[in-house]
Amino acid sequence: MGTGKTSAMIQKMNLEPDKNYLFVTPYIDEIERIIAANTSGNFKQPEYHGKFHTKLDDLHNLLASGENIAMTHALFLLANKQTERLILEGDYVLILDEALDVLHSYNEDMIRNQRKIMDEDDPDLLLTNKFIEVDEQYNVHWIKESTGKSNHHFSEIRRLSNREMLRYINGSFYWEYPPDIFQWFSKIYILTYMFENTVLDCYFKTYGLQYVKVSAEKSDGSFRLCDFTDTAEQKEKFSSLINIYDGKYNELGTKRNAFSINWLRQCKPEKLEEIRKAMRNYKNSINAPTDSVMWTTTKQFGINRKLEKAGGFKFTHILTQEEKNLPPREQKKFLQFVPCNARATNEYRNRTTLMYMLNYYMLPDYEQYFKARGYDLNLEQISLSVLIQWIWRSAIRDGKPINLFLPSSRMRRILCEWLGKPVF
Repeated sequence: MGTGKTSAMIQKMNLEPDKNYLFVTPYIDEIERIIAANTSGNFKQPEYHGKFHTKLDDLHNLLASGENIAMTHALFLLANKQTERLILEGDYVLILDEALDVLHSYNEDMIRNQRKIMDEDDPDLLLTNKFIEVDEQYNVHWIKESTGKSNHHFSEIRRLSNREMLRYINGSFYWEYPPDIFQWFSKIYILTYMFENTVLDCYFKTYGLQYVKVSAEKSDGSFRLCDFTDTAEQKEKFSSLINIYDGKYNELGTKRNAFSINWLRQCKPEKLEEIRKAMRNYKNSINAPTDSVMWTTTKQFGINRKLEKAGGFKFTHILTQEEKNLPPREQKKFLQFVPCNARATNEYRNRTTLMYMLNYYMLPDYEQYFKARGYDLNLEQISLSVLIQWIWRSAIRDGKPINLFLPSSRMRRILCEWLGKPVF
């Protein structure tokens, strides 16, 4: 669905050598591609030179020198006030490839970074004891001067609030990327398909941030940027490449909530065995080799591991000792389980057998967060966007046909309606 946008943007950057560009992508190989394809030769990648000269330090040096820069999402999320100032001084244009992860519930962020999570009563405790105050825009400000034990216990709250990265809504804390940095770019391009109603889209709207969404069209053998289009012809081509399973194994997901996280959590061992059997039989019914498979479900409550544990179950490749010694990025090529939110990878573009064992719903915390800020999210659109992005990891990105087992009746309806296929 996003074919040609990066190629078209490379052409645009080559034709505008007088502008300063910051290209932000989750893909390492995409960074290498940008640098190699730039005809002026002045695209640079921030590098690590030791703990006294980090990648962020190198980014600042490159910005100060007015270089064109290609960098990862992870590094961009480390930006600080100095980064903002240098972007403004350099009059940079931002090109954002794939949606940036700008919001987490506080505890989700702590789990990611292996730090102490909050107890349910901690936010009220901090407010009652005047450790923090919350302004009209839900920003958290640390106001307590004490350095006692309680202060130490909440040191991460203090750090994030001082960096203007903490919000408080309806009794919950949220980590949010400071929006100020986006205000200093002269222009922002978004290269993500189905961007509307994503978390990043709502974030941009919340802060009144302007961006340009573009598509690509082929002309004289090469791609060029054009106004954004989402035509029936594009969907028809996408639809023609997807063979959605219509058979008895879909009976597992007839209930509206089937394959939701709570539904899966309540499944007894015999139900999980039934799901495993359906997956195995589906794979065998189309004679799919193991290395053609990618599948997903939730990682919560260990559901993915429970579905993998089955004697003789052949949809999961067991890494050899040699493969285990490979870097994590290389190991991905051999794995069948692909997280439902996988974005930053092209490692699965050879997969033609897909099994989506999930009924995706946005976390209620996110829905609550944006509702408090005046946005009623289109939850089905978000579920569709996550599904489409996951499907796009497969061989379909290279125009090859795929087979899809999607037992959730809700997810199947959402996808079929969008594709213009009959709902079954």
